[in-house]
Amino acid sequence: MPSFYKSLITTTPELTNYIWRWDCNLYDSLITDLLPKVNTPLSNNMVLGLNRYTRNLPGFLQYLLRDYPILLRKKKSDVARVFVAKMRRHLTLTQFAMNAGDVLSQPIRLEEMKHDWNNLDMGTILDHVLWVCDCRNDDMRKILEGDITQLLNTKSNLNQWMDWVERLVEKFVPRYPRIHDIQDDENYIKEAKQFLLKWKMYTSLVMQQFYLKTVSTVGSFQTLQFFFDDLVLYRVEERIALVNANTNKLPSSGGAPVMQ
Repeated sequence: MPSFYKSLITTTPELTNYIWRWDCNLYDSLITDLLPKVNTPLSNNMVLGLNRYTRNLPGFLQYLLRDYPILLRKKKSDVARVFVAKMRRHLTLTQFAMNAGDVLSQPIRLEEMKHDWNNLDMGTILDHVLWVCDCRNDDMRKILEGDITQLLNTKSNLNQWMDWVERLVEKFVPRYPRIHDIQDDENYIKEAKQFLLKWKMYTSLVMQQFYLKTVSTVGSFQTLQFFFDDLVLYRVEERIALVNANTNKLPSSGGAPVMQ
């Protein structure tokens, strides 16, 4: 870049902000276009290429921007680091989804999984966490003995399992809750975190039972656990971010500052 333009960037801070906003839009568009859905199928070459790109991007930018103004270097490097973290998170979730989809596309394996699931001692699992979690026993029994059993019985595909998870998250952590003030926001985030802890505790106990019984399908169930644990976390994080963004728009009441 000619020295005149570098000088212009230094003397006109607005240009740095414009470039930063353009970078934000560019990186968001890359994620949206390359990974439009959680279960977007990717080839091994695509996964390797994206991992290599995100690994090399920060260092590449540092090298290219070495003679540019400090503020511009910082702005472009910061937004690139955020993009790399988001892209890697999306890639991990997508790879988990592909593995889970592979498990759910094997009819014989699903029959074995159904058999092993029906032989689980659900009462032991429910009793184990009853004194730790304040979950309603009927709700958890319906999920473990009703919903999941039905999904296995009908040999549901990945999209049907994902739809079930989405409904479950929406039931306990609604996307659009009624938030009127900062206290509502804090209560919502607290409940969302509790949901994550309870979900993780139940899935861990289920896997523990499978390992104790040394069932042949434990690997298949663990593949599903990896994906659904990460999917639930991802969806809850989305909701918390949305609520925080909306809470930041609430009029100030003169009290404590809104959490960022």
